[in-house]
Order: sequence, then C-alpha cells, then structure tokens
Amino acid sequence: MGWADRLAERRIVEATKIGAFDALPGAGRLLTMDEDELVPETLPVAYRVLRNAGCLPPEVAMCRQIVRLEHLFDAVTNQVEYQRLSRRLEYLRLQLGVARGVAVDFHVQPECRRKLRNGLDRQAKSEAQKRAET
Repeated sequence: MGWADRLAERRIVEATKIGAFDALPGAGRLLTMDEDELVPETLPVAYRVLRNAGCLPPEVAMCRQIVRLEHLFDAVTNQVEYQRLSRRLEYLRLQLGVARGVAVDFHVQPECRRKLRNGLDRQAKSEAQKRAET
C-alpha cells in the first residue's frame, strides 16, 4: 500500500470514529459488491467506469475467454479438439501477457496438463471399449 492509500485509510478510520459517516444515505446497510474477479487490482475504478459505460476492456474479455477455455478441458474427448483448445488458450495467454507487459510462459499449466491427461485417458478407454465391442 502506498503512502496516499495509508493516509486515506487513516483519515477514513478517524472520520468513522467521530461519526462523520453516520448521517450519509445508506448508512448501516451492506454494500453490494459486484466486482469482477478478473479485474487487475491496480485498475478497479477505471474498469468500473468502463463497465458502467457498457464497455468491456480487452484484458477482461481475454481473461474471461481463458477461464471458459480452461473449463472446457474437462469435456475434451479427442486429440484434435484438445489441440484446437490448447492453441486458442496459448494464443489468448500470449495476447494477455503482451497487453499487460509481462513475460509469457509458453509451458502448459499443471491444471491444463491434468485435464489433458484425464481427457486423453477417457478417450483411450472409450476407443478401447469400441474396439472390444466390434
């Protein structure tokens, strides 16, 4: 936390102690927090303004696509589909890394590797069952 954040936090605590916020509309009610979990910690206000204006920042759109693709790995049953998903996932991760200005890891993540292994195992079992039936 920077010095400005610490100063603001201290002043908020002091104002709360003396009751400066007690007469505000909504005092005592819970806030509804609908923060997007994919928004970087450094940009929540900017992204909230964009969201309220109906705009979706490219990084958030890419993060959402990445999460969706990672969930699709559970349903992969063949090598061709896995390769297509893998290429798309790595492309999005590369784009996201470039957009954020961070180093890009080209290795398959452990979770994706586990999902691939499980999916290919299911495919191999399914193919073995089909061969056994014929």
